Amino acid sequence: MTYLLLIKMILVSYLVTNDNCMQDQLNFNIQASHKHGTLYLVCENGCAWKELSFDLSHEDKPKFIDEFGTAMNEDDMKTNKGLANFHFSFKLDQNKIHCESTLGTHWDTISFECNSDKCYGLISIGGVSVNTKSR
Repeated sequence: MTYLLLIKMILVSYLVTNDNCMQDQLNFNIQASHKHGTLYLVCENGCAWKELSFDLSHEDKPKFIDEFGTAMNEDDMKTNKGLANFHFSFKLDQNKIHCESTLGTHWDTISFECNSDKCYGLISIGGVSVNTKSR
């Protein structure tokens, strides 16, 4: 009986620890800003990449990213759907950045406006917060 209780405690401890590790893998924080039609992304955590940038000044089509980097189009993201923990797209409309999620977030669409070079949106699994750079 004592061994059975000990095994149950070890199993519960393992499951709780494993669940916390999975939650850490799903979390991400990405800084998004733009200047002169170029979108700049800096991943603080949860990505295999550190920095990405796109020229969106002459395009109507969104740019797609996931945990591993960029995708050419939405079909590329669907092909690798089981690999990444999140997928979403970016589109720039004057000073407003629009994002549409297809996987791994608690939001479907978000958008935010930045009117200065010191402004950025911090995108996470839960949404976006607009911040000001200290430097």
